Amino acid sequence: EAAKKAKAEAAKKAKSEANAKRKRDIEEAAKAKATKRPKTPKTYKDRRIAKYFDDVVFFGTIVGYTEAESDDEEDEGLWKIAYDDGDTEEFDVTDLNKAFKLYTENKMDDHMAITKSITKPTNSSSEKDGK
Repeated sequence: EAAKKAKAEAAKKAKSEANAKRKRDIEEAAKAKATKRPKTPKTYKDRRIAKYFDDVVFFGTIVGYTEAESDDEEDEGLWKIAYDDGDTEEFDVTDLNKAFKLYTENKMDDHMAITKSITKPTNSSSEKDGK
């Protein structure tokens, strides 16, 4: 019986260590992803972002990307942002990550995204039947 108890304790300890390692791996991957330079920057085109101006959140869309002019790893390209009010600005990767985070926190206030989802065509069965 002592052997069974020791075996159960060892299994419990191994499972606990495995769970702790899995949690550390997930946290490390999330941290790396948050600070990682995107592999294909142009894939962000048409994504929505948000930025504070004078304590007011403004929304915009990524409309383009300009490659870095040098081959230096530290020299990043820039994403062009077109705000809903017509202004434009360029973001580096740090600004872009902040804008994505702020957008996630405020996307329910993004009237452009809400309008797009309301006007998006649907394929209901009554439309397919021509009714």
